[in-house]
Amino acid sequence: MTKMTPRENKWLEDYRRREAAKTVRMQRRALWFWGALFTTWAIFGLFAEPDKFTFTDSLLLIMILVNVFNSIKELIRNKRIAAEKNAAETSEDAPVAK
Repeated sequence: MTKMTPRENKWLEDYRRREAAKTVRMQRRALWFWGALFTTWAIFGLFAEPDKFTFTDSLLLIMILVNVFNSIKELIRNKRIAAEKNAAETSEDAPVAK
């Protein structure tokens, strides 16, 4: 494997940050989707007939909760990656004390 030049490393870091920022936007959309699905399910399924909570309802609820958890986890991870750009820019611009 060949070593990358500092310029290539910088480009790769910038690319990863841009992709992380795009992923943050997609994860926010996913959270809105799962929230809307949960709200719809709760209004029409659970509140309409609370005594008829079925196995299928519990599977749907578990699926929604797992996907929301994963979306939040990815959102936090990608926000950290995207935020590294701001931290790196401020540290590069700051004067170095000797």
